[in-house]
Formats: sequence, C-alpha cells, structure tokens
Amino acid sequence: MLDVAPSAALHRASVRVHTEATRMLLRRSGVPVVEMWDAPADPIDSAVGFSNVSAAREMVRYLAEKGHQPIGLSVARASWIVAVSIA
Repeated sequence: MLDVAPSAALHRASVRVHTEATRMLLRRSGVPVVEMWDAPADPIDSAVGFSNVSAAREMVRYLAEKGHQPIGLSVARASWIVAVSIA
C-alpha cells in the first residue's frame, strides 16, 4: 500500500477556473494555497502573479513609442481580447 503524507501546500495556476465550490473546499482545507500566473482580485490564500491586461497595455505602449505599427496580438482565448488605449 502506498503511504502518502498530507499536502503541506497547494499550487494552482490559471486561477480563472475556480468554481465557488472549489474555492470553499480549498479555504476550509487548512492547506496553504498559492495561486500563480494571473493576479486574482480575491485570492483564496496567497497569490503571485500579474495582470495580463496591464502587461499587454504596457507592451503595446512600449512598441508604439518605438514607432512599431501596426501592432497585433494573437491570443489563445477570446476572453483575453480587450481594448487597449495608448492615448
């Protein structure tokens, strides 16, 4: 039989996929939870990440200041498509 120790912590990436039931289960578990990649507005416990919207905005601003145009963005998920103003 496999003897497995209880988890000391839990790492979760892509925090946008948590259901409310998952969030409640993780909060009640007593195990430290570190969410990574996106910066959640309401982390379960701890979060280490960044805002994809802010990062894209800064990237476009930098490229525009360097004179690059037109600037395009290819993404894997339609939910990432946002209007970015560089004015």
